[in-house]
Amino acid sequence: MDHPLALLEMSLTVRELVSRSHLSLELLVEGELDREIRWVHSSEMPDPLPYLRGGEVVLTAGIWFWHGTAAGAFAAGLERADVAALGFGTNPLVQEVPVELIDACRAWDLTLFHVPDSVSFIEIAEEFVGVQHRMRERPLIDLLEGNGRFVECLRAGQGIDGVLRLLARLTGR
Repeated sequence: MDHPLALLEMSLTVRELVSRSHLSLELLVEGELDREIRWVHSSEMPDPLPYLRGGEVVLTAGIWFWHGTAAGAFAAGLERADVAALGFGTNPLVQEVPVELIDACRAWDLTLFHVPDSVSFIEIAEEFVGVQHRMRERPLIDLLEGNGRFVECLRAGQGIDGVLRLLARLTGR
């Protein structure tokens, strides 16, 4: 059994994020879907590389594209930054993901998904943060429940033998 305070290392994967039905995300380019997401970040910078650490899902509305940055250059920068995926949000003014971006993501094997205008970027970030919160909360709840059992054991007058039996049950030893 792991230490009760050990935080879980698993995170939300790209596959799990895009499969959340309430977000209505549409997978356009299937890259490394089992990649764990380290963070969710939105950017309209032509080259967001200096602001990324790797493992992010980058969300964009493509302002960089409409201001002249080539989709291939943007995707190449994301690849160099080692991002987990790219989400492109459409809106009433930009109703489709640019074909050039789809082709560039396919060339770099970079996961690309469409974010419909009915879904805000903050909803995607909240989904990620909610998963992170629940993952970190569970070990603490388990620890508190275990401590409560020890207190109950002592209150019941079971002494050190009762505590050791309970500890053996909890640890499987």
